[in-house]
Amino acid sequence: MPPDRILPALINSQTVNAFITQELSDEIILAAQDADNDIQKIKGSLQEEKHKNKEKYFIDHNSGLLMHISFHQNYLKEDICHKTIVMPHSLRKTALQQAHLPHMGIDKTYFILKERFFWDGMYSDTLNYVTSCTSYCRHKRKPCQKQAYGKTPIPTKPSEFISIDIVGPVRSHNYVLTVLDNFSKHAELFPITNIQAPTIARKIIQCITTFGRPGMILSDLGAQFTADIFKQITRMTGIALHHTTS
Repeated sequence: MPPDRILPALINSQTVNAFITQELSDEIILAAQDADNDIQKIKGSLQEEKHKNKEKYFIDHNSGLLMHISFHQNYLKEDICHKTIVMPHSLRKTALQQAHLPHMGIDKTYFILKERFFWDGMYSDTLNYVTSCTSYCRHKRKPCQKQAYGKTPIPTKPSEFISIDIVGPVRSHNYVLTVLDNFSKHAELFPITNIQAPTIARKIIQCITTFGRPGMILSDLGAQFTADIFKQITRMTGIALHHTTS
C-alpha cells in the first residue's frame, strides 16, 4: 500500500490534525467532558449498563473519553465502524473555529469535524457557524467570472458520481484532495504536496483502483481538473466528467 494513502481509520491522526490543533487535545476534551452534565449522565448510565443506546456509545479505556459509534458503507459496500469523540458543549465553538480556519464551505468543514467529533445537531451548528462567518460570506459574494456548466446532478445510488476538490494550504500537508460519494456522503481524504494536474490524476487513479469506477466525477473549473491528462483518464476509464462553478 502506498505510504501516502490515507485509510478512513487513519484520517483522524494524519489529516484532521492538519486542522485541529492542541487546543482540542484529548486531555482538554476529557476535562470538558467531566464538567458537562449531559455527558456525565451518559457515562454514568453506561457504567451502570442502563443506557438505552449503549450500542452507540462507549468509554475509551485508555483516555477515559466518551466515544460515539456509527456505521457507514464504503465504496466496496463494506460496513465501516467509525468511532468519534463526543464533544462537550463548552468546546463545540472551538472545534467549529478550528475546522473552519481556512474558511472552507459548510460540507468541507463538517467533514473535518465528523472524522473526529460527534454531537447532536453538529451539521446544523456547522451550517449556522459557516454562514455567519464574515470572511466566508465575502468570498461567496464575489461574482463568478466563469460560465456555468449546468446544475449539479442528483445521485440515486452509491458510486453513481463523486465530487472532488482541493483544500488548503493546511498545516501538516500542503494540500488535501477530498473525494466525496455524493449519495452516501462517505469521504476519502488524500494529502498532496502540490495541486498540479499529474498529482491529482495519480490520486484519482489510485482511488479508482481501490474503490472502483464511479459513473461520473464532479469538480469545479480548476486548471488541474480541466487539464488534458485529467480528460484522458476519464476517457480511458469511461467516466463522465462534469464541471460546476459553485
